[in-house]
Amino acid sequence: MPAETPAPSPAEQAALAHLQRAEAAVMDTPEARVAQPRPLNKVGVVGGGTMGAGIAVALLSAGLPVVMVERDEAALTLGRARIEKVYDGHVAKGRLTPEGKTEVLARWQGAVSYAALADVDLVIEAVFEDMAVKHAVFAELDRDPVLHSAHPRWLQKALKAHWPQHWQAICAANNAHPP
Repeated sequence: MPAETPAPSPAEQAALAHLQRAEAAVMDTPEARVAQPRPLNKVGVVGGGTMGAGIAVALLSAGLPVVMVERDEAALTLGRARIEKVYDGHVAKGRLTPEGKTEVLARWQGAVSYAALADVDLVIEAVFEDMAVKHAVFAELDRDPVLHSAHPRWLQKALKAHWPQHWQAICAANNAHPP
């Protein structure tokens, strides 16, 4: 018999109620009533550090193919190693078979050229917090209609100001990777 889930605390109940109200408010906008979701078949991640690797793991685990772009082969190798380490842990704990790990990693593609992102539906930038680097990344990604995700919200505003021709294709995201 499964263990009973404890009742949520008052703070958790308040948080859940807030989320429900926020979700209802978003769905009550005219734009949401007519919006059509974009297909999401393949995702690009620029940066293979801790955050980029975590984002790639979340996407791969959701069944999506991922193209990771890094500045050079050494950084790309480190990014791949970070991803493999997560799945090695899953195998060691019995959460995933070695064959399952191979299957998941077959959806990963690495590249040192932005040209590899030509057929992705979403690009998530996960490079370090240096505006010059981020501007250089977004200059490389200067195409539409791909959706670009930037973190945090101040960066979204700065990029929209710097990159006005594609302001509608930039969204803010807090790309948290749970433990």
